[in-house]
Amino acid sequence: MLKKKTLTHKPPYEREETEGNNSSLDDEETIRHVHISAGQIDILKTILRTLSNDLLLLPEKASWKTLSAKTIHLLLNYIQIPSEGNPEDIERDHLILKKTKELLQTLCALDCMGEEVSLDQFIDTFTDACRHETLPIGLRNGRGVKVLDAMSARGIPFRVLFVLGLNEKMFPRAISEEPFLRDHVRRRLSEVLGNFISEKLRGFDEERLLFSFLLNAAREQLYLLYKRSDESGKPKIQSHYLIDILQTLKKLFPPTKDSGEKPPYEIYVPRSIKEKLCKQELLLLTPKEAGIRMALDRIDPTGLMKALGNNQDVFKRSQSALSFNESRDHHLTPYDGIVGDMSTWWNGAAYQSISPTTLETFGTCPFKFFMRKIMEIEPLEEPEMSEVIAAVDLGALYHNILRDFYNTLIEERYFTTSTKKINTRELLHSIAQKYFTNIEQQTPVPYPIIWEIEKEEILVLLTQFIAWDLEQIEKTGYIPTYLEKTVKLRLQNDLHKLIPESFKQGENLKIVFNGKIDRMDIKKEKNAISLRVIDYKSGKFLKENIMRYAIRGQKLQLPFYIIMAEHLLSEKIKKGHIPQGQIKIDEASFVYVAEHTREKTGQTSPQTKTLDSDNWMNYKEQYWDTLREFLKIIREGIFPVSPSEDTQKCEWCEFATTCRRGHQPLRLRLEHDVRLKKYREIIHLNIKNASGKS
Repeated sequence: MLKKKTLTHKPPYEREETEGNNSSLDDEETIRHVHISAGQIDILKTILRTLSNDLLLLPEKASWKTLSAKTIHLLLNYIQIPSEGNPEDIERDHLILKKTKELLQTLCALDCMGEEVSLDQFIDTFTDACRHETLPIGLRNGRGVKVLDAMSARGIPFRVLFVLGLNEKMFPRAISEEPFLRDHVRRRLSEVLGNFISEKLRGFDEERLLFSFLLNAAREQLYLLYKRSDESGKPKIQSHYLIDILQTLKKLFPPTKDSGEKPPYEIYVPRSIKEKLCKQELLLLTPKEAGIRMALDRIDPTGLMKALGNNQDVFKRSQSALSFNESRDHHLTPYDGIVGDMSTWWNGAAYQSISPTTLETFGTCPFKFFMRKIMEIEPLEEPEMSEVIAAVDLGALYHNILRDFYNTLIEERYFTTSTKKINTRELLHSIAQKYFTNIEQQTPVPYPIIWEIEKEEILVLLTQFIAWDLEQIEKTGYIPTYLEKTVKLRLQNDLHKLIPESFKQGENLKIVFNGKIDRMDIKKEKNAISLRVIDYKSGKFLKENIMRYAIRGQKLQLPFYIIMAEHLLSEKIKKGHIPQGQIKIDEASFVYVAEHTREKTGQTSPQTKTLDSDNWMNYKEQYWDTLREFLKIIREGIFPVSPSEDTQKCEWCEFATTCRRGHQPLRLRLEHDVRLKKYREIIHLNIKNASGKS
């Protein structure tokens, strides 16, 4: 066995002055120069060369017994347990080595299969066996601090025990019966079949027993801790175990009326960093905590940081950022989303194409627009939280099925012939089944039973929608003509009559708008062509007025689609694809395929949100004013958190934990910054109804 040799290095206070001022290092790092003698390096090279040669002698394929024997030989050659040291540690090391050899000898039994095994398979099997092997945990080998889960800690005595996470749904955990196999069914199956099937709700008894073990494990001191709030600041509920204990303690130690102090069994943990650090003795703080405390006490900590070799530039930048964030000035700062000139991004993105959905994101929250569209930050995927099919994929599934369905009807002239030879129900089911199969082949389905239920629901909803839609087509005379048409609009060439002159000024003329219209239905009359636009939605029904949301910049699609559809038809007429005639836009609608309502007649119909031509003409100028202001703010690089008081949209935002929306100084700046005056007016715009009221 090799003797240990000391690796020497200079402590921070003996380093040269230039080492402590290296600003390229992180504030957590310290600069160390480790001096290693040539002899130590030669010894290391010899060991590694010998080990490498011995490992190369292992056969690529052999019997389990041969590979196990060679592995044991390597262990005995390279792992030696010193005879000196703590007896308990030596005993534990011998136990680990013994367990390892026993596992390798157990693998020899696999030779009964009569097949040789590759070295990779042998290593994988041995590694898996090690994962499943356990070592006894007890007082003899449990000196010092141990971090254990509740199950591993049961039955082990401790001098001092800290139990963390005493919140509801954490300890005890949330337990519920399985809907497909409830406890009374499990009990009956166990009685009849003789095979024990555990009952879910008995988990509460197991949790209670486990908690009682932990209470009895502490010999001197016991600390029961719970979280006041989660990561987003929402309060969390104490575990009812903790509440029961507090009630018992109040009976044993009743508080006196005169004493305003907290009972001795309750310890308040300060929330703020200042409270936590300033109430501690300085000797108990780490160097970094001591530096923070000095800064909080308005003492310059640069001398301490220099002595410790920490990066002073990082501290100065952090201090500057903190002063900006806590400022109560009426102007937004660079730390609030003011990034300045956006000409580089603007020339690449807006001049190529910008969609109404992208601008809707800005109308909802400029900061979210910046993170998602400019920084292109995507939310972290959490596979354990995923559903059978994601909302985006579900929407694409609905769109694909409906596109193929109506495309087939158009090709077969279903809408222009009197005889209907196509069975629409069978056609829908065959197209849907094709896409279901594609999803199953390309995407792992975590819960097959739930996926089968999901498919049935999708088919039911689509069948109801198709029945309603075909009936509406027959009644109104509108015929589906164009499906999923992508349209690009260039202001300098197109739409001179469709967009107000006030919008077509300066840099706006170079913008290219793009969008995809799900469906355009046409009704041909004498000298006119009537048009309606349909956009499928698979999400929740929007209850608010669609025009109000449009002028506020939060639902921009339908007005855009009206203009795009009119432009597209004009191009078709010019090319002779459609007979000459006046184009008349009747309406544009969101049709919520997955949200149905039952009418008084008993018929089921999807929820719809419609923007008619008269309503659009009344608010067209206001709509383009909103777009002009949005584009101006984007071009100037102003992306703060939305000043709107509506926090409902923040509940599912993937950037809610980084935006500091609840920070009071930021709220003050959002309310008073003159650059956002027009934006604040826009997001509070209202429309008037027929009686003239807002």
